[in-house]
Amino acid sequence: MSAPANQVEGYDRPRDLGEVDEGIRGLASPLTPTGSGDLRELLETPCAELGRGADAVERLAGIARLLVKSGRPPSVAAALDLSFRIQEIERAAGGRGERAGLLRGLAQVAQGTGDLGVRNVLAALDGRELAPLEGALAHWALAGAAVRAQNLAQAREFAGRWEELARCAGASREVERARTFRTVLAVLFAEEGSPPAAQVHAELQSALDLPLLPGLDLCHAGPLPKDLGRAGLGVVWLARCTHPSVDSLRPLSEDRLLALARLAADWELARFLAEIEEELRRRDPEIWFESALGRLLGREAAQTAMAGGPPAPGEALSRDVVVWTADVRGFSSLCERMAPEDVFRFLRPIFKVLNEELEEAGGRILEFVGDAILVVFGAFGEGSPDLDRILSRTATALSRLFVVGALTSRAGAPEAALGIGIQRGPAALGNLGSLRRCHFTVLGDTVNQAARLEGLTKKTTEPVAVEASLFGGEPQVWRNPRAVTYSLRDRGHRALRNIARPARVYGLAPLLRYWIDFVPMGFVDVPPPGIIYVDAGNVDAPGVLDHHWPGCPARSACEYLVSRPERLLRHVAGLPKSSIEFRLHRVPDLDGTATFYAACELLEGDPRGRELTRLASYVSDIDQGLLPSPETLADSLHGVFLAHHAILRRERGRDLTDWNLLEAGLRVVDAAMFLLEEDPSADPGHVFSTRPAWFACERSLLAEDRTLYAQDRARGRTYQARVRGLQGPREGLLLDHPRSLLFKFWARNDPEAPGGLGFPFLAVDWSEPGRNRFVISVDPESGTDLDGLGQALEVVEAERRRALGLPRPIEPRRHPADNADPWYFGQGHRYTIVDSPGRGTVLGPEEVMALHEAWEPCGGEG
Repeated sequence: MSAPANQVEGYDRPRDLGEVDEGIRGLASPLTPTGSGDLRELLETPCAELGRGADAVERLAGIARLLVKSGRPPSVAAALDLSFRIQEIERAAGGRGERAGLLRGLAQVAQGTGDLGVRNVLAALDGRELAPLEGALAHWALAGAAVRAQNLAQAREFAGRWEELARCAGASREVERARTFRTVLAVLFAEEGSPPAAQVHAELQSALDLPLLPGLDLCHAGPLPKDLGRAGLGVVWLARCTHPSVDSLRPLSEDRLLALARLAADWELARFLAEIEEELRRRDPEIWFESALGRLLGREAAQTAMAGGPPAPGEALSRDVVVWTADVRGFSSLCERMAPEDVFRFLRPIFKVLNEELEEAGGRILEFVGDAILVVFGAFGEGSPDLDRILSRTATALSRLFVVGALTSRAGAPEAALGIGIQRGPAALGNLGSLRRCHFTVLGDTVNQAARLEGLTKKTTEPVAVEASLFGGEPQVWRNPRAVTYSLRDRGHRALRNIARPARVYGLAPLLRYWIDFVPMGFVDVPPPGIIYVDAGNVDAPGVLDHHWPGCPARSACEYLVSRPERLLRHVAGLPKSSIEFRLHRVPDLDGTATFYAACELLEGDPRGRELTRLASYVSDIDQGLLPSPETLADSLHGVFLAHHAILRRERGRDLTDWNLLEAGLRVVDAAMFLLEEDPSADPGHVFSTRPAWFACERSLLAEDRTLYAQDRARGRTYQARVRGLQGPREGLLLDHPRSLLFKFWARNDPEAPGGLGFPFLAVDWSEPGRNRFVISVDPESGTDLDGLGQALEVVEAERRRALGLPRPIEPRRHPADNADPWYFGQGHRYTIVDSPGRGTVLGPEEVMALHEAWEPCGGEG
């Protein structure tokens, strides 16, 4: 079996970034209206135009593969955009879009969003028989994801399949890349017959100008090979190459040796760790013994033992601790079906993740007992346990295990489900046993309660159960909201087995606990079973939780779901959690976020119907423009939602992702649901009024920002102009360098605007010395647009530049204009925004305003 020659050659031929770019232009040239092969023009060409050619999907897929191969972040982002275009074209032709799913997965792994990338790659592998080259690239991506998870043994398995399929495809250079990676792993594992590390390192230093694996950080300086990145694999590789033998370790200090030992342990490199410990033992047997003992007992317990030990058996130390215990669900039946050595392989990655996350939160593992684990925080006098970190790291561990399960399932391993109990209180720590053989452990009612709480998770939908004393009473975790990566639900007073006093229990689960992907705004699709569109999809079909289709009886996606839960539940009936994926539109708003939240509750089988109905009604009001008044905005769900997003944007800048925004929005919705359940009379429009300390920064921001907007408006002015979709000229607002973060929200909902419902359009002057810039926009949810205004401004811009003798670059042409730096017409934003040329406009504010005032929209009202 072999892949089409053009598919293999197009991917396999380029040896460096220049040849990659040349290959992209060659594939794109017949698809771009001007024949330029320019990537920007390709991305701005409508799908209907792109799909006219018989080989359009093959060409677009080839371009996407090359973009991912380059490893450059902008190129990988472009590949992700192309995957959605390919899906639209495939679906229009009656296909299911499986190739698009694979390409999207490759891009996501390359972007570093390995969890979702893994999901999409695995779905493609399971969905149809892939061509050998596609199968090779799928396993290339899985190898990269395994490296990011620090699972080199698993990466080695995927690399073997990567090389095998590349050979079937006749892709000789891809075979070479796979073999190179397997050689790197052979050196790291010190396999028999592996070449000297220095030789391989030299070859990597002169390797091709392309990343060896997707998803590695390639921006680096110094001796690290670019193929392996500056973090993670690159660091451990350099450490191994620099110290290939015990003799090479001798010049190092003891602190450096201990640091290398931790690095080798993190990456599960047993031979490297053994060599380091051999040198430690030669140099200082006591340090070696403490290091080896720490691996068995935990670092603090080993240090205590070496320093003289805790009290003798029968004596104990009293501490206020947090006890954390977990158990693998269904473990007994798993043991019946699995060989004992397979049970070890199944549990090892689970305990590795738990150990890494809980140690970062200050936890110390005291016991592994079969499938159970006992962790204690605050046992060794290191200070009061940090509750925020403990709960956040617990949620992170559960999210990581979800991905680990997806990867290990390729080897036939079952999915792992954990139950976790957490309690805080007094406990006794000491040695249990005799002076001949004893065991360091923790005992007391706190430990028993933690174990009973863990058992309680068999009866709740959340995988974690905690007791009120963990919080010192009522939870106040939203005082520090950015530390909250989990949802919290009041489960009331529950009886714990063999404990007399009922416990006030709260259930905890990760905020992002399913596969989640994001699609462009306005994306239309009919999903197969297991795929759910949230506030996206735009059709009346099972699995589409949207209200943007003709005749929809609901005012929001959330209201649609809550009133018709069967549209979700029937679409995923019988599917395991790992086979369900949600797709939201990019930059998720309150409706998309609340709908996803409600969907999670419905899927998990114990929804809060009354509270979800109130939430859905409120979200519908917001989505229809019935916004909270500025006076109550700081106490409202919507206001805190907006402010939380605004703070995140300010802090994260370009690093902000749609996952960040969704998690932040879920955090606010979850806090509101907690209060709605507590008080049946509470209104989402004032829900935070009883908790002034929750989201305090966000609420201060809203108050300050409203004052800034008032100042911005006082410095601005209004003018009469048209927008497409409204009759006649309307009064809009022009702001001059606004200082308000939420100026768009305030302007679009300004009660002092004509009619009291906000300004229908907003113009902003962002000019700076040497560069005039103006942006005109309408609310994307208003149903209006500015289609044609950008073109009108571009005509005047071109005339003025000719008169001034200021030509613009022609290539690469930015479609649909005739030059490389035109006005942005808004084609990528449904024409709801018009922006100046990237290098600035020659027009001044009065001219731009006058041109807008004179503009007459074509088609539609205006």
